[in-house]
Amino acid sequence: MTDFEQGLIDAFTNVFLGAQMRGCFFHFGQCLWRKIQNLPEIRQKYVNDPDFGLKIKQLIVLVFVPVSHIEENFNKFMSQQFFEDNEELLLPLIDYFEETLIGRPTRRNKRRPPIFDLKLWNQFDSTQAVASHSTIWRLIEVLKKEQHLTDIKINRFIAGQEPPAKKKKISRCC
Repeated sequence: MTDFEQGLIDAFTNVFLGAQMRGCFFHFGQCLWRKIQNLPEIRQKYVNDPDFGLKIKQLIVLVFVPVSHIEENFNKFMSQQFFEDNEELLLPLIDYFEETLIGRPTRRNKRRPPIFDLKLWNQFDSTQAVASHSTIWRLIEVLKKEQHLTDIKINRFIAGQEPPAKKKKISRCC
């Protein structure tokens, strides 16, 4: 688990090859809050208008959506009346969110890779594995599912299928 500092992420992945990085939910929220603080008009409205602040906080909910549904749910947020009514004001925050976390749209209706990979900040898998007052049986169930997926990957490799090539990532600073 890590903060959203590109230098730290790069150093960690260079030392611990193949390790799966996860972003911290608290630091994800901090990242957005820092951006809000750097945008005076949004910050003032966020602090003084509870309804406005609540709508902005809804963006954080995307952390708990499966990776395959993030773009769809982000688009649903953007089509809400609140975001349409405040489009001009919120544009710098939405641009930051897209550039950093979900990727900017291209002309071909796809998204460029974001600065921070979706799997880095997404918490959906983590919430499936653990619950408040979870039982040993739930843990065993989660471990069995994970083992099943690992067995599938091993069988594919034995059958001659090459593992997916890692995409070369160009790191940008936020």
